[in-house]
Amino acid sequence: MEESAGGFPVPRVDDALCTRCGLCLQSCPGAKGDDAPSGDLFPDRCFVGHAVDPEVRRRSASGGGVTALLLSLLDSGEITGALLAKDPGDGSLRPKGFVARTAEEIRSAAGSHYVATPLLAALPNRIPEGERLAVVGLPCQIRALENAARRNRSWNDRVVLKIGLVCDRSLSARVADYAKWRAGADDAVRISWRDKGARLPDGRTGWPGAIRVETASGKEIALPTQERMWVKDRFTGLHCRLCEDKFNSRADVVFGDPYGVSDAPEGESAVLVRTDRGAEALENARAAGFLELRRVEKAALAAKHKAKSSTPRTDAEKALFELSRKVSERGVPSEEFPEIAALYESRLRKENRARLRRRIVRIAKKPFSVLRTFLRKAARHG
Repeated sequence: MEESAGGFPVPRVDDALCTRCGLCLQSCPGAKGDDAPSGDLFPDRCFVGHAVDPEVRRRSASGGGVTALLLSLLDSGEITGALLAKDPGDGSLRPKGFVARTAEEIRSAAGSHYVATPLLAALPNRIPEGERLAVVGLPCQIRALENAARRNRSWNDRVVLKIGLVCDRSLSARVADYAKWRAGADDAVRISWRDKGARLPDGRTGWPGAIRVETASGKEIALPTQERMWVKDRFTGLHCRLCEDKFNSRADVVFGDPYGVSDAPEGESAVLVRTDRGAEALENARAAGFLELRRVEKAALAAKHKAKSSTPRTDAEKALFELSRKVSERGVPSEEFPEIAALYESRLRKENRARLRRRIVRIAKKPFSVLRTFLRKAARHG
């Protein structure tokens, strides 16, 4: 795999070895247009919870549910390893896939990786006999795994659990270069996109976390959550605009943010159980003391997690699709970073002014509300 001009991983074909069999295209969900959800977006078995280990919970983007489940599976011998993504910490700021085989390696991969990652490139073409692997992936990665496993018996037999992540989108690698530039950190070695411990200038910490840029000299710079959310649209490729399977419908069990059911600053994980295999793994982790879970109604999650549509309807949506087309084709040049930052700051000022106006109106109305209450009471008592 290599990075395209747009900042996304694309396959590099060796013409000397390629037989034009078409298997790669049959496995790729993007090439097949195989991105429509299957089954219910929200299954009947929905939970919210968090890792029992406070350090696992602290280092996670949400509640540490994925890490806790993997640690349980490894501890019980259900798996011999797990395919995960991790920032290598070498300054490239491009996550890579790897097979974690120890508890410490699993812990080291905790957190969100916003940059598009060639995860399956790290999975051996022939998984050795005796291996039992879990795979943690985005919807497109789980679909690609499923497609390839139909033609690769070792992938089909030796991947014993597919752990999905709820995915809003996966961004061009240029977003990491933007965060590095925005932080003024030429020696950046690692970026945590959802760091609950990152302290902003106003002193706030906690879920859902801020961007933390770590430098070679040990300095840490925090960028606000609002900027992380806003710049997403500037670095989204067209393939993510077209995907409708946000909730990872092919995974055994899916983890995501608990919007609508929890706002604990320590973070919690929403969990969607799609198969009996996923339910068994989750229950074993709970019984073994790795996970704390409670049942929630799927309607509560559905109310805050909206499904994605691949068809732009409004002018604003059409403009975003056109922007994503350009991002996929040419990426985002460094020369445009100042413009992106200026647009964000302008929008933030407008939001702050609107917030201040709403607060002034509430304060202004309060004395009249108190007066009306007094007059009603006085009228009742003659």
